[in-house]
Amino acid sequence: MVGLAGLAFNASGHLFVSSYNANFILEFTPLGVGSVFATDPGDNSLLSQTYGLAFNGTGDLYATNYSNNTISVFTPDGAGSLFASSGLNNPVGLAFDSAGYLYAVNNADSTVVRYDSLGADSLYGTLTERGGSFIAIQSAPEPGTAALLGLGALLLAARRRRA
Repeated sequence: MVGLAGLAFNASGHLFVSSYNANFILEFTPLGVGSVFATDPGDNSLLSQTYGLAFNGTGDLYATNYSNNTISVFTPDGAGSLFASSGLNNPVGLAFDSAGYLYAVNNADSTVVRYDSLGADSLYGTLTERGGSFIAIQSAPEPGTAALLGLGALLLAARRRRA
């Protein structure tokens, strides 16, 4: 059984889907024609229990790898490499902000880590609820700023603060 986890669209409208337990990423055209976009080379170095997917502004696809605590990056033609291996503790969700920073949600320690374009990480925040999952970035009214919206634990924390 193939466990599908993450979804992301590229600028051309192609849908990319990650497989949690089969270590590959599928690509579907806007007409629904599917193919394998990327697979692991066999050593779980690039895809290992892959969850979150996110595209940067140049069309590269980033993927979290839950079991080996890494983030991989794939060029538009499917060539993969390691992007980050620090600051990760069972990463699941990914999102880019308008300034090009990548945010990853760590499920095991309920943290959000921010990465610059070179892969340098910094702790962005700690979730108030255990076990964060996926995130989304929403543009704020002021240019160059973004609001981080957590889907799951972070959203629950925000709702509780309003109550």
